[in-house]
Amino acid sequence: AAVVSAADAPADADRAAVRDLGGPQTPVLLAAPDGTLKSTTPAGA
Repeated sequence: AAVVSAADAPADADRAAVRDLGGPQTPVLLAAPDGTLKSTTPAGA
């Protein structure tokens, strides 16, 4: 799943939504508004 945000980390609500749909190991890609990939983290438990 991809999240586009100026934040430094995906919001807990975004990670929870991904976790509900894909499970805790689903990667969450955080991109800056210009499309630059900032981080990749698992949705978590």
